[in-house]
Amino acid sequence: MNSSPVKYTHAALDDLDQIWSEVFDVSADIDTAQNYVDGIRQAISKKAGYPKTGIPLLYNEHPTGMCFVVYKKYYAFYRMHSTYIEVIRVLYGASDYMKVLFDGE
Repeated sequence: MNSSPVKYTHAALDDLDQIWSEVFDVSADIDTAQNYVDGIRQAISKKAGYPKTGIPLLYNEHPTGMCFVVYKKYYAFYRMHSTYIEVIRVLYGASDYMKVLFDGE
């Protein structure tokens, strides 16, 4: 397997920091918070070897150029580039993620 490198946007890194904080607030346990974020990163890393196996993100039944991977209640949205995958955002699945992703685009 030839894995593509994974690059995170600043927004995606901020999302992971926010998720860590939220999990820590609920669990009051550093290891639990870190394991949760590590789980998200691992789910994304698994896609690096097979990026086209992610779920295509459609808007009004049209491709957006993004895919996503699900980890528990979070969706990690990414784009495939020729030499890497770029994680755009990591958002709560029950949020209005389409608005977050496309507001202003």
